[in-house]
Amino acid sequence: MSAMKAVPGALAVLLLVANVYAQPSVDAKSLVGEWVGDVLGAVNASYTLTITKADGNRVEGKARAVGPRGGGTQYDIFGTVEGNVLKYHTADKDLQVELVVDGDKMNGTGERRQAGASGKFSLTRRK
Repeated sequence: MSAMKAVPGALAVLLLVANVYAQPSVDAKSLVGEWVGDVLGAVNASYTLTITKADGNRVEGKARAVGPRGGGTQYDIFGTVEGNVLKYHTADKDLQVELVVDGDKMNGTGERRQAGASGKFSLTRRK
């Protein structure tokens, strides 16, 4: 009987995932510019993603995270756009981020492998 209860839940998850990937494709060039927001997780930080170059489905740029104590770390990022999903990483691949693009907003998750930390990203295009 418990298997019968799990089927509707599994179906709902599949439909949600299918809906995310069924969104219209995003042109990588449309992402060029500055995106700002927050990362919430082990360490909450304000975050700026600046995409400076787009070639085909590949993007390059810089990202900066500023924690509650100030300072901040800036690093180069390299990524790809697949459908409406932007995936990027740092050169050393320590940071891996996956964001769903929805107009002037991006939301998703990221992980720092060496630190074992993850966070939820919420970014908006700066106008």
